[in-house]
Amino acid sequence: MAVPSNTSADHVGRTGFVERVTKETQVRLHLSLDGTGCGQVETTIPFLDRIPMQLASHGLEDVGVSLGQVVLD
Repeated sequence: MAVPSNTSADHVGRTGFVERVTKETQVRLHLSLDGTGCGQVETTIPFLDRIPMQLASHGLEDVGVSLGQVVLD
């Protein structure tokens, strides 16, 4: 997953990365609070595509979300 970024090598900014792996799914999230409102969201659920993009654009944050295999009961 390519992560949007506007940071240079000498200024990292306020960023975070979390990855969660379970039997049912794999989720990766990258967040940069000092961003420009860019985002890349790769899920198979339209609602989960829209919400992080709205948060990124209105909060001027860079967001990267990747959702792996999802098993729903």
